[in-house]
Amino acid sequence: MSLITGPRVLVAVLALCYAGFLAWYDADAEVLDAADLDAYFAQIRERAGTAEGEGHGQARLFEELRRLAENDDGDELYMLNLIDFREQAQYPPGAGYGGSALEADARYNRAIVPVLLAHGGHPLFLATPTGRFLDEPGDHTSWERVALVRYRSRRDLVEMVVDLAGAGVGIHKWAAIEKTQVFPTRPVFSLFFVRMPVAVLLIALGGLLHRLLRRQPWYAGARP
Repeated sequence: MSLITGPRVLVAVLALCYAGFLAWYDADAEVLDAADLDAYFAQIRERAGTAEGEGHGQARLFEELRRLAENDDGDELYMLNLIDFREQAQYPPGAGYGGSALEADARYNRAIVPVLLAHGGHPLFLATPTGRFLDEPGDHTSWERVALVRYRSRRDLVEMVVDLAGAGVGIHKWAAIEKTQVFPTRPVFSLFFVRMPVAVLLIALGGLLHRLLRRQPWYAGARP
């Protein structure tokens, strides 16, 4: 029997797929230094100034992003987002958009998710609050969306902003949001696993393909 059999090839292909996934998901990122940040933010300022309406709410975002990036440790990052939407989207005059805040948010998500995935990030958790429980006195904010987003590193987060600056994407975010709180978190205990489900999915796919192909002579490596 040939040493190169269908099952062995299948295992090798699936192993390569998982290795490729890990290379994308866990790619090492060098810790950001002051020179890196100066270069990145110079690009951001240059690009953001060319997009119509891009300055709407962006100045504070860039300031906060710089502060976040200065504390880079090279590890993955989980950002918790609390969002209160407007009733109607509020675009700058002449922006050419309208509709509800949720429609504006959908425009923003359609633009940002592909860039997020390209940089090894993804939404991890998305929920709609169903009521209130413990509140600070005088706090009447009604959060309408809770989201937890995974970023591969702070460098990837900054590079995402570079990629999106000047693309006219931020205008949709700020048109949709009445109020938001966003802060980085580090898991202490979590049952959110991504690497393991991908491995299980590939194993299940391998089992299914093996079951479908095992009766084929070429797959089993039969003698010529």
